[in-house]
Amino acid sequence: MGTEITPFTGSLDGAGFVISNVTMNGQQNMGLFGVTQGAKLFNLTLKNFHIGGDAQVGALVGYANAQSDISQIAVIDGYINGYANVGGLVGSLNHASSITNSYSIAPVQGTLNVGGLVGEANQESILQNTYAAGRVLGDIHVGGLLGKNTFSIVSQSYFDWQTTGQNNSAGGEHKNTAEMMQATTYANWDFTTIWDITNGSTYPRLR
Repeated sequence: MGTEITPFTGSLDGAGFVISNVTMNGQQNMGLFGVTQGAKLFNLTLKNFHIGGDAQVGALVGYANAQSDISQIAVIDGYINGYANVGGLVGSLNHASSITNSYSIAPVQGTLNVGGLVGEANQESILQNTYAAGRVLGDIHVGGLLGKNTFSIVSQSYFDWQTTGQNNSAGGEHKNTAEMMQATTYANWDFTTIWDITNGSTYPRLR
């Protein structure tokens, strides 16, 4: 849904529903949404997504552009695989687009610009209140949360260095698994209305 010629420009409220067991393979801009432009996507869980492609590959969006707003999205299990700009949630985040209150625990593999949540973030895009904990494999510009960052802002975001297998990221703080399972790790996160956690047992999860 959404191509370079006709990007998705609308709004999707997932209403807390779960979309499960999706397999997609192609070339560029692979994800539930291929290309978005100014879209609003929120309140949805993607479970067991197997997405493969060449460039711009993510479970939710391959290429998010032009102030696309992504919030309260969870990616659980599955496998995200590509060559360049590969992320658990979004492959490429561009032009002041944003991801807030979202996470991925899906494994990700690629070669260039590979991240547990986002492969690359560009041009004043924002990642806030996010985390990643799935295994991340790659060769060039590889990060536990974000593979490559060009003039984007990452705040209050984290990745599990033990489960991702990555000590570094182009944004976000690295924590061990025990720390990732404590609410006190997540500065200024809303654990009353947005997030929930069982301290010592689970990662944060969306309510």
